[in-house]
Amino acid sequence: MKKPSSEKSLSVFNDFIHSRNNYTTDEWINHLITLTGINASLMMEGLFKDKFSASDLERLKYIYLARLIPFVVPNYNFLELGPKGTGRNFFYSQNVKYSICDEVEKTSRARIIYNKRTSKVGKIGECDSVAFFGDLKKLPLRDEFLGMLKVYMDVKAISIGNCTLTANSSLSFLGNFGNYKLPNDQNVEVQYDYLSTCFDPPFYDRINYLLLGNDLPNINSFRLDIKLEDNARLFNALHLLFLHNETFLKIRNDLLKLDNSSYTFRDLMSIKKTVLGYLKLIFPIGNPTQDEFIKIVNYSILGRRKVRELLYRMLPSEFEPCSLKP
Repeated sequence: MKKPSSEKSLSVFNDFIHSRNNYTTDEWINHLITLTGINASLMMEGLFKDKFSASDLERLKYIYLARLIPFVVPNYNFLELGPKGTGRNFFYSQNVKYSICDEVEKTSRARIIYNKRTSKVGKIGECDSVAFFGDLKKLPLRDEFLGMLKVYMDVKAISIGNCTLTANSSLSFLGNFGNYKLPNDQNVEVQYDYLSTCFDPPFYDRINYLLLGNDLPNINSFRLDIKLEDNARLFNALHLLFLHNETFLKIRNDLLKLDNSSYTFRDLMSIKKTVLGYLKLIFPIGNPTQDEFIKIVNYSILGRRKVRELLYRMLPSEFEPCSLKP
């Protein structure tokens, strides 16, 4: 179980969220990315010189923020696939206090869910976010382990003998795959083909956000040496945002209007969770303007749209062509 937040942690958290008032929305997003150890201003300047458009740069920022959503939204299911060096598991290396990132070949049911021999709950009951990285084909998610994870991704609980384990941990699957030498459209095709060999459609339908990072830059040239206290300040704040939902749920529910006829139940749940995550990160205090909220919704839909495109490719007899549009 996670320890209750101390009075000092709450004070640091309040200072952090109130500092949002000192920034414009774009400045705050840059600030968050920089606190994770990536020089956002330098990266955007370099990519602009490489002829990235303004819309490309904005999309990139929201992608980096999407990587933080598993740290602030309970029971969020995130999947990313991309080349080495694009920073898939970088945020996890910065946040060892509230998360864990396991190599796919070394993880196990006992370590993640429940150890029958010691009768001890695994990392899923201890961390805000649990991640797996590497070649997803090698993830030992077979039989009992895979079945447990599928159930947990759906209902936030796992049956263990006569007991039921309920937890809040988010799950991230960070696949190492991609080829910078291929044109972007071909790379996407190859990535979809690869994913179709890793898991089955019901598994993917439980994913809230799919990121294909084949066009993301290598972050090694943009890394910063962040002071330990600044890094701890950020991830302590994210931890408390993870625990706090009521205010953000009200804002989301008051503003979010979706045509339910265009979405499946899991589409709606995924989009709502992603919107909640963006709200927590970008507006930890205060409300977005209508234009800012629409932008959040649009980027949330795009994350789920990739899931629907993958499902249709894998099983066109059961899943309709993707009609999700911002």
